[in-house]
Amino acid sequence: MKARHHLVCRVCGSTRLLKYIDLGLLPLANNLEATSSAARASERFPLQVLFCENCYLSQLSMVVDPSVLYLYYTYRSGVNQSYVTHCRQMAAELQERYGLTADCFQVDIAGNDGTLLRKFRDEIGLKVLNVDPASNLTAVAEQAGIESLAASGPCPFQNRLR
Repeated sequence: MKARHHLVCRVCGSTRLLKYIDLGLLPLANNLEATSSAARASERFPLQVLFCENCYLSQLSMVVDPSVLYLYYTYRSGVNQSYVTHCRQMAAELQERYGLTADCFQVDIAGNDGTLLRKFRDEIGLKVLNVDPASNLTAVAEQAGIESLAASGPCPFQNRLR
């Protein structure tokens, strides 16, 4: 199954979910097609946002299988120069605030191509680990010398994603 409807809150398990945004059927984000005809033919999924009346969490109405969602993810954070600058500033600020040294270890979950970790490694000398479900992006991070783990296994909260 590529996707399934989300019937209970991801946080509290409540069934009191209220749909408040419906953008219709859309292709998956960052699955860019090579031609316009391929783009028109691409599979679409409902993009609806639900509000939990119990714990106030907003969440999507559909759960797309991670092996489909992250099969080949095209967005790379390293191509956004303002984000690269932000990462450099973040590394400097956190080093000053928390006294980070080369003995520290930094993990970035959903780290994309390792851009953030590159700044922590290069600017401070931290040991780093990138965890991302898109194996094409962890390969880019590995090429830059960022140890990476392509984690696309089952979600630890999967029993709540009915």
